[in-house]
Amino acid sequence: MFFFALMLPLALGATTSRPSICAPDCEHVITNTTNLSLFRHVSELDNSSVAPWTLNVTTDNQRFPASIRSAVCRNCLLDGMVSKPIMLEIYIYKMVDQRLNSWCQCPLQIAVGCTCVQASLRG
Repeated sequence: MFFFALMLPLALGATTSRPSICAPDCEHVITNTTNLSLFRHVSELDNSSVAPWTLNVTTDNQRFPASIRSAVCRNCLLDGMVSKPIMLEIYIYKMVDQRLNSWCQCPLQIAVGCTCVQASLRG
């Protein structure tokens, strides 16, 4: 089984219009991490799929969640097909000021699994 956290921006508290402390695609929020809603995804499909994958864990202690797992595709087991990642956009929170519980809410695309698709023909 593997676990990774997905967050929805629920009960976040005050938001401000994109100040210069956040990247252009992020929003500034002031909150306590206990207000963030977490979801856990449990799956054992990584080795039983015709498009198997391995899990890669990235850790950044200045974001919430600190550790995020993402899928890295291996070879598709079907002839004439290639393995491609299935992408999902989640929101992560990057620490701006720990004293003020100030965070930047930013989108992040992660691979949650893999699928087989037809190999493209190049002429």
